[in-house]
Amino acid sequence: MNNFLQKIFCFYDVISPDETIIPLIETRSFHSKNFLILLVTEITKRWKRMQLTICVGSCCYSKGAQEIIDFVKFKYPEIEIQGAFCLGNCSQGVSINYNGKISQVKNTKDIEKLIKELK
Repeated sequence: MNNFLQKIFCFYDVISPDETIIPLIETRSFHSKNFLILLVTEITKRWKRMQLTICVGSCCYSKGAQEIIDFVKFKYPEIEIQGAFCLGNCSQGVSINYNGKISQVKNTKDIEKLIKELK
C-alpha cells in the first residue's frame, strides 16, 4: 500500500521522488478527510480528461488549426487533443468536436472561451 501511495504522491507532486510518505502518514496529515478528497478529485480529473477533436483538414488548417492545437497544448495540457480530417463545418473557422457537438473557432480567444464554457 505504501509503495502505491508513494507513486501517487510523487505523480501529483505532493512529495518529491526521493521523499518517503512515512512521515506524512505518521504526522496524520495523510488521514485528513479533506486531503484524501482532494487527492481522489485530482485522480478523477486525470482519468476523465476532456477530449477535443480538432479538424486538421486543408480548409481548417489554412484557417489556423495548428495555432489552435499549439495553444491548447500549451495552455491546457490536461486536455486530450485528437485530430480529424474534415468535420464538415469549415466555413466559419476551425471546427472543434466535443461530445458530438461541433463548434467553430477563429482564434485562440475563441478556443479559450469555448473551453471555459465546456468546463
